[in-house]
Amino acid sequence: MITRFQRCLGIRLFRLWRWQAELWICPRGEVIPPHTHRYFHGRLVFVAGRMEWTLEGRTREVGWRDVLRSWPVPAGSNHGAVVTGSFGIFLNFERWKVRPTSAATDFEPA
Repeated sequence: MITRFQRCLGIRLFRLWRWQAELWICPRGEVIPPHTHRYFHGRLVFVAGRMEWTLEGRTREVGWRDVLRSWPVPAGSNHGAVVTGSFGIFLNFERWKVRPTSAATDFEPA
């Protein structure tokens, strides 16, 4: 399944019961505004590009030296991102409280 959020493209890699993984590809300059997810706990894994990630008020620039670095994002945590390079690619491993849909649909502006 393919999902879009603004100019980002989300690709579901797998879903098993309440577990799911989505690969997100975001273009230069994309801003993912501060938001929360009510129905799942996530683990973000940086894959490629350059981005600035914010989680609960703490901001971190990630780039090639951070490939495969991961961060937990509990349900209800305020987070967002900005693509500061040519692109940004990350995985979102999700454990849902309900039947999985997509991070793009369980998106609540903060």
